[in-house]
Amino acid sequence: MGTFATSGSHICDNCAPGFYSVQGASSCVPCSLGHYCPGGTGVIACPVGQYASGEGLVLCNDCSPGMFSGIEAATGCIACSVGHHCPGGTDEIPCPPGSFAAATTSSFCEICLGGMYSEEGATSCVKCPVHWNEEKFNGYGKCIKSGMEVLTECTQTLDE
Repeated sequence: MGTFATSGSHICDNCAPGFYSVQGASSCVPCSLGHYCPGGTGVIACPVGQYASGEGLVLCNDCSPGMFSGIEAATGCIACSVGHHCPGGTDEIPCPPGSFAAATTSSFCEICLGGMYSEEGATSCVKCPVHWNEEKFNGYGKCIKSGMEVLTECTQTLDE
């Protein structure tokens, strides 16, 4: 694979970069969509997070920030959904509680402002209800009822 012999010749030549051949071929053909051909090899699928949108490519392209491809041999990248961020191009990650992503193609989640909160995968933050205060929890906003003690660990007790 990756080599060819012209008619009447017993000498194999390597296919040029961007091309490949099948066993016994007399010529090379362009590398297919979603794949790359570095030359002298067969067809190689683009890995997750990369794509090949044209034929005859030597390398795959990385998905841009805010875009992802969650499959091998992708021919393009998909815009990250609202409420999610795509920092590395391989998958889309829901925004954690206390943050949001209002637009598609977000490469990061924005933190809620003071007095605001959000649930996981939010597209915006909402104001804490009356008599509730915003508190930072692991860097993200959450609301707690005024005067309530915040528990850091829950334990179960058994009645005797």
